[in-house]
Parts: sequence; C-alpha cells; structure tokens
Amino acid sequence: MRPSPLDARPSTNSKVNPPGALKRAEEPESTYRDRMAISKGSRGETFLAWVIGGGAAIALLTLTRRSWDACQVDIGKVANGPTLLYVGLPVAVVVNVALFTLVYRLTRGGKGFFSPLLAAAIAITIADLALYSWAGTPASSPGICPGNVPPWWPTWIPT
Repeated sequence: MRPSPLDARPSTNSKVNPPGALKRAEEPESTYRDRMAISKGSRGETFLAWVIGGGAAIALLTLTRRSWDACQVDIGKVANGPTLLYVGLPVAVVVNVALFTLVYRLTRGGKGFFSPLLAAAIAITIADLALYSWAGTPASSPGICPGNVPPWWPTWIPT
C-alpha cells in the first residue's frame, strides 16, 4: 500500500523551517512554552480544590440557611432546605472549585505553595460573599429583618 500524502514529513528546507524547529515542535514541553496554556493539575491540587471549595460551599449554605431562618425568608412553594440542597449546593461547589483551580494555577508559577493557596482562599471568600449577598439576602422576598439582613450580621461586612 502506498503512503498517503498526509503522512509526509514537513519540509526541512531551512528557509521554511529554521534548523531545529521540527525537533522543538515534537517535544511535549513546546506546547506550554508560551505559558498561555494551563497544564493539568496534580492530584494534590485537585484534592485541595474539592476540600477547600466544598468546605466553603457548605459554609456558605449554612450561613444562608441561618440568615433565612433568622429573617423568616420564604423562597416560594418549595421549602428552603431542598432549594439550598439541590440548587445552592451545586452552584456553590462549581463556582468555588473552578475559582480555586483557576486562581491557584495562575498564581502558582512553579514556585511556592502558600501564596497561591492564600490567593485562592481570598478569591473564594469574595465570590462567596457575592453569592451570599445575592441569594442569602433576597430583596424580592419579604422578611422580618430590614433588607433581609439578619441582626447578627456584622455591619462592617457589606451585603
């Protein structure tokens, strides 16, 4: 059987391909030379993303549930518990895990462990406060607290 023209090797003409270009293109690290692509993370990074992201999601749902109970917020015909479990938990976990992975990989840069971890934790905290201000204190639902903000919420943290 005759080889296909697609199987042919690229030109080795020095005007088309500089010397060594073909060898560099075949090396796997050439894909990530420009630092634009983010490589696959390690198992430890994946574990941290799920533990920290999942823990922050559960903390966010606990905070939301307590503020809904304190202000007697009623979401609708469905009880508040299933709403948080089947809608709130998946949204919070996806946001937290994706944000942790993105920030951790972008700030890692091949060195250090604590700084990227701290940056990811700060990013998750900011995102969870934004999610809480949107879902934890719903403006459209009447409650007994002013602005649906519970009385135990610190005044120096915006909602």
